[in-house]
Amino acid sequence: MARGQQKIQSQQKKRDKLEAAKGGKSSLAVNAAAKSIQCKVCMNTFLCTTKKPELETHASNKHSKKTFEQCFPNFDGAAARATAAAKVATAKDKKGGKK
Repeated sequence: MARGQQKIQSQQKKRDKLEAAKGGKSSLAVNAAAKSIQCKVCMNTFLCTTKKPELETHASNKHSKKTFEQCFPNFDGAAARATAAAKVATAKDKKGGKK
């Protein structure tokens, strides 16, 4: 009976190793694609879900002599989120994830 249990454990270990080699469950590519908002002064990127108050805080703290419009000239919250959502969906498709 002990050999049967050892065989099951060995099979599970092999399955786990193969799954890890496939790419596992990493979301790095999806997170990178979701960073669609970029400060034009320092080129810092923000996730598409970042709201305007947080971006205003960045502009006032990091670039006190610049205005919000100078840091984020083409910021439109809804458009940025829609563009990023499309990029994320594309990244998931390339990775083999669900739509």
